[in-house]
Amino acid sequence: PALHRRQDEVGEAAFVSYPQPPWQTYGFGVMCPYLVQVRDLDLPPGFEPVAIAGRTLGMFGYIEYRPPSPLVYGELLWMPATVRVRRSDGRRVRGHFVSRMYVDHEDSLAAGRELWHLPKSLARFDRRERGVDVEHGAARRVDQMAAVAHPGEQARVDHPSRLGGERHVQRD
Repeated sequence: PALHRRQDEVGEAAFVSYPQPPWQTYGFGVMCPYLVQVRDLDLPPGFEPVAIAGRTLGMFGYIEYRPPSPLVYGELLWMPATVRVRRSDGRRVRGHFVSRMYVDHEDSLAAGRELWHLPKSLARFDRRERGVDVEHGAARRVDQMAAVAHPGEQARVDHPSRLGGERHVQRD
């Protein structure tokens, strides 16, 4: 991994280390699909939702990257829509629009922003026996992902489209 200079959250110079892409990653993840009303989306210009009957597929996920991944960290993400967009070469491509990402590793934060222009924010992940609590900012809980560490169990997760407020996972 190479050292990269960047500014931290308060404008101070900081050095981070991350490898150049492509990355071969390992770990596990849980993705929860959601039907999202197109009228509720706030997409940037050029992004067109792929919709049927006024709804698009959103994905809420938790991923833990583990050794021998180049970086070892947790990631919580919200992708509110499946979209089409025209690339600079004129080709139309389809994928998921990422509106929020929380990671618990400074180097992942920097790499995500600098290499892929992803909206990553730094958060604290508290891994417990039955899941993960995620806090962002001044001890503000982003989400409580109790069922994620044990995906075989039934759980109901409140709609994640308003990440940043308090959410709860309820065990069934």
